[in-house]
Amino acid sequence: MVQVVSKMIYLMVKMGLPVYFFSERKIIMRLKNILLFFILFTPLICYSKDFSLEYVKYVFLNLDMTSFNNSMRPTHYNKGTTMKEILKTRGINEIKNCKDSKNCIVIHFPEHNNNSTFIDDGWSYYLKLIKNKNGKIFACYTDINGWNTYNVTQPLELKKVKDKFIVTKQYNKSIDGCEYFIKG
Repeated sequence: MVQVVSKMIYLMVKMGLPVYFFSERKIIMRLKNILLFFILFTPLICYSKDFSLEYVKYVFLNLDMTSFNNSMRPTHYNKGTTMKEILKTRGINEIKNCKDSKNCIVIHFPEHNNNSTFIDDGWSYYLKLIKNKNGKIFACYTDINGWNTYNVTQPLELKKVKDKFIVTKQYNKSIDGCEYFIKG
């Protein structure tokens, strides 16, 4: 450390800067403060609010679909049913990334008639994670049917409880990153 300070003083003298105001001790203290600043604030500066797609998928698959109002609730599934369990009962394996967002996953449920023939676009469910704050995840959930008669977008607040994510709050207004919209 002393060698670094000596080099700094040498460079300051060479550049014509007044070094008589600085002692080696003051320079060492300033260097320590600068180093401490970078150690403490680099994680905050480098923090990204983007979630990995794997994490978004993990949250969506483990989301308790009965913990908030949506087209699958309240009569379709037992309390505590996750999206993963719903997909398993329906035999659906395909989960896609949203085209226009990094933090978004879409699950499409095709509709079939009694002969298991595809008849129309069915339902699509979107989950976009917006931010993680104090252990709460703020998300945007969209629920759309293929006939364009039901289209709901809701801001949600999620919290992990054991191995599931539950909705702790449903917003009836827009939040940053999610416009509240109900149609149908």
